[in-house]
Amino acid sequence: MRTSAVIVLALFLSACSADFRYSQYSCLKNTDSKSSWFDQYAVVEGFGTVNENRISDGYVLSFPYYEADSIIFEKNYVESSTLQVEPGECGREN
Repeated sequence: MRTSAVIVLALFLSACSADFRYSQYSCLKNTDSKSSWFDQYAVVEGFGTVNENRISDGYVLSFPYYEADSIIFEKNYVESSTLQVEPGECGREN
């Protein structure tokens, strides 16, 4: 059930995107030592503006090697606290 909700949300957010640094399926590594997922990898499953008032721009992330409590993260946090790495780091070919 959670997987289908992530897919629907990812598709919705991807359709509403503007001015995002990362694209769908980008592989990211967290560089924020204060983060619960510091030094972990994440895959961008979707991104965009959650509502029409642009109150919340965000990314939907999945974690190939980490059990996360959240899947939606604020755009500014993700873009300031991660680096894009090779897809292989996230267990992907592309």
